[in-house]
Amino acid sequence: MKAPVKGIESVLNNEEKSPETTEDYYEDQSILASYDIFHFGEGLLSVKNFPLRMSEVCVEACKKYRASFSLALDAGCGPGRTAMELCGAFGQVKAYDYSQGFVDNMLSKAGEKGLANLFACAGDSHKQKEIYPGDKFDLIFGCFFSPTSPSTSCTLR
Repeated sequence: MKAPVKGIESVLNNEEKSPETTEDYYEDQSILASYDIFHFGEGLLSVKNFPLRMSEVCVEACKKYRASFSLALDAGCGPGRTAMELCGAFGQVKAYDYSQGFVDNMLSKAGEKGLANLFACAGDSHKQKEIYPGDKFDLIFGCFFSPTSPSTSCTLR
């Protein structure tokens, strides 16, 4: 497992050079730290934490439309705050992201919180059928689906 992301100090001080490729970008420690702050921080400008609020919206919608709470998918989960929050409502949550660094950090945090119903891996959204073959999801959340994924245009078609 990779080392935990660096703290806010190295993000603010811009201690590392900018990544040159998409792959480098999503494995760059300062980028991982920046996303971590957004996903797990208090929120910004007096607005509630967005990934946390999105999990609440998902649960509210599932209740309203009487969806089952068996299996949820967070496609493009990033650091995983939404996926982790959905674990409280769903029997099982599966998640994936293009960045192995995001997945490693999410699984580390999930382990610290004792979340045994979260399963995650790195994966390309264009290969969705290969990531979790045969699964039928009650909820698919894709808010953080990355437009920089190498095959996003194919997936969106």
